[in-house]
Amino acid sequence: MPNARNFAVLVCALVLASSTALAENPATWNFTRLTVQNHGTLSWTSPTAVDTHFSQYDYSYNITDLEIYVTFLGMGDWVSAIDEVPADKKSGSGVKYGTPPITIMNEAMGNDYGSATINIYVDSVGYAHVDLTNVEFGSVMGITPSAARVTGNMTVTGTPEPVTIAMMCMGGGLLLKRRRLA
Repeated sequence: MPNARNFAVLVCALVLASSTALAENPATWNFTRLTVQNHGTLSWTSPTAVDTHFSQYDYSYNITDLEIYVTFLGMGDWVSAIDEVPADKKSGSGVKYGTPPITIMNEAMGNDYGSATINIYVDSVGYAHVDLTNVEFGSVMGITPSAARVTGNMTVTGTPEPVTIAMMCMGGGLLLKRRRLA
């Protein structure tokens, strides 16, 4: 029969194993054809989480397609509008020091076709999110889109804290020194 201490260690091990079972590093997520209506909002959450036990995170995102649904003379179809997204907003990357949450992008964008706020982030437990809010479609030549959909991907990679290790002889032994770079 196990004693209380062994039982407590077993419970802690099981809890830790289950809490990190879905975490991955690096984590890459694809968001495909997320659709939002005019005046609507959209929220997407990744199916897996990135490991949150690192002290630095490298991230990147790509918006690979933006389509709008337009109706003209009674006929409707999806039309690519990716060229309307500024080049510096289609993709990006960066580094975040410390543990999540990580804001990857939080921008209000707009032109004659419409406007929206896009927020791409990783929450404190490692799940990625894409939120489209304040969606307002404009009208061009009397045509007003009724929906939009976005496709893209993001990658988040946790890396250990950069350290410099110097070995010095002191009193016949080795001393390891850590110093943060960055």
